[in-house]
Amino acid sequence: MPRIVNKLLQYIRFFITRRGFDVRRLEQFCWIDQQALLQSEEVTCVIDVGANIGDIAQRYRGLFSDSRVICFEPMPDCLAHLRTRFQADSQITVEGVGVASAAGTASFHVNADADTSSLLAADLPNLSSAYQSGLKSAQKIQIELVSLDDYCAAHGITQIDVLKIDIQGGELAALRGAELLLRAGKIRLIYSEVFFLPFYQDQPLFGEIARFLGGLGYELHALYNTCYAGNTGRLQWADAIFVSPALQTHAAALRRAAMQKA
Repeated sequence: MPRIVNKLLQYIRFFITRRGFDVRRLEQFCWIDQQALLQSEEVTCVIDVGANIGDIAQRYRGLFSDSRVICFEPMPDCLAHLRTRFQADSQITVEGVGVASAAGTASFHVNADADTSSLLAADLPNLSSAYQSGLKSAQKIQIELVSLDDYCAAHGITQIDVLKIDIQGGELAALRGAELLLRAGKIRLIYSEVFFLPFYQDQPLFGEIARFLGGLGYELHALYNTCYAGNTGRLQWADAIFVSPALQTHAAALRRAAMQKA
């Protein structure tokens, strides 16, 4: 039976790849590395920007059981799900706002594939046909925005141990809104989705994010969950871990250990 299932999965992956998509099993190293990087630290504050329905927030509660997790999610359906899911967990706070470079209001594009929804409009004319239907805007809603610097100052948060960001092209704006915290080295680890090809209009790509963080003393630790275009083989997006200066010696040791095992 397992052999039949494996062959069926291989056929499905081949079919989807021919249609321009790439399918890969999500890696576990992104979680293993976060635990290893922070193993000597007391992890008390995790911020999840773009929490969706809370699967990643739940994982962080498992990884760092003493931590407080603050979820930011502006989409009404996801927000309702989050509030119901975590209503009995006093360690999880749910905020129904978006995160950007500054406080305010903005139009938010709720796309046909809800997971691709963004503050940025999709760059449909320049997208592969494989992605166009999912990134079409189904509706626009007005949402409230906060910056992390303002939010943390207002709530007495002086240290973020993990900042996770997955907001479909809005990652650099969210980081710019945390520049005071970043300059002071008050965000230990950043786990963010990064794009190498533009899916949205005026979308900052990986290089801009790495340059911004590098200018503040943060360095790339590694890339995870890489996704390549099925037709061209080009890297499209990935998840990245960036570490503060305080974690860089430990991060280098982890990379050397990984090389010795390779």
